[in-house]
Amino acid sequence: MIYTVTLNPSIDYFLKFDRTVLDDVNRINESSFVAAGKGINCSKMLDVLGIPSQTIYFSGGRTGDFINESLKPYHFLTAHPIAIDGLTRINVKVYGSVDYAFNPTGPLVEEGPKQELLDHLKILNSEDVVIISGSLPRGVDKDYVKTMCRLISERGAKSVLDVPNFKVADFEGLDVYLIKPNTDELRYMVDEENINEDNYRDYMKKIQEAGVRNILLSMGKNGALYYGEYGTYHVSTPKIKVVKSIGAGDSMLGTFVATILQTNDIEKSLRLASAASTSIVSCEGMPSAEMINEMTERIAVTRIK
Repeated sequence: MIYTVTLNPSIDYFLKFDRTVLDDVNRINESSFVAAGKGINCSKMLDVLGIPSQTIYFSGGRTGDFINESLKPYHFLTAHPIAIDGLTRINVKVYGSVDYAFNPTGPLVEEGPKQELLDHLKILNSEDVVIISGSLPRGVDKDYVKTMCRLISERGAKSVLDVPNFKVADFEGLDVYLIKPNTDELRYMVDEENINEDNYRDYMKKIQEAGVRNILLSMGKNGALYYGEYGTYHVSTPKIKVVKSIGAGDSMLGTFVATILQTNDIEKSLRLASAASTSIVSCEGMPSAEMINEMTERIAVTRIK
């Protein structure tokens, strides 16, 4: 089973504008409220592809109730909310002529809910993988995430991390199956600004030596770079009209993890993951499985020696 963990979920309030003007009234063309958070986004993309997952998240107040209700209609997604005091946050996402995101810190998570989440992970076995992704709310820090990773390893399961503020040294002793940084996060991770296509692999090797088996580097319009147990691969994506830039990395991560574990085929996994990522930014809402499958024909995967 694939489990996704969202420590700081949100309702994403999408506002679409033709243009934005400072110091004036901006007229909204379209608006919507969407249950979100990186782990939830991963599970929603897996649902599109017909892949079962359980999504675990902290849920508080009426905003938490909205997320709980919003996830009920999905066919392959099982929601497991963990109740907390306070209100689950609302993020404001502005897109159209420009993209803006306004993301609050999130509620305080007390020790009780944190322990409940750890207890839930004790059911894991060697057939399971846990994707932990997104920002950390108040009361949750890197040490808690490390505790989760150690518990996952003790159960024989695989841990996948896509959380901020981790340095190379933080991975030591964790045996993480996969991480998915973008280029800015990689620079922060290794304390080096001068990272480019010529030296990516040098720094990714250091991360692997610290305890990460596989690294999937998201490079935006330049595609992606995989470094890990299957070798090194570059993924090229087609030029598209970007409708919104939100959800690309989450879609890539969930799809890659599910496909590599099902097929053990690195090229197929990278192609489908990149197709999911490219498809979601080129349409309103979620893409269809047919759209993603068609997009795979436009993705190029090249092994780097």
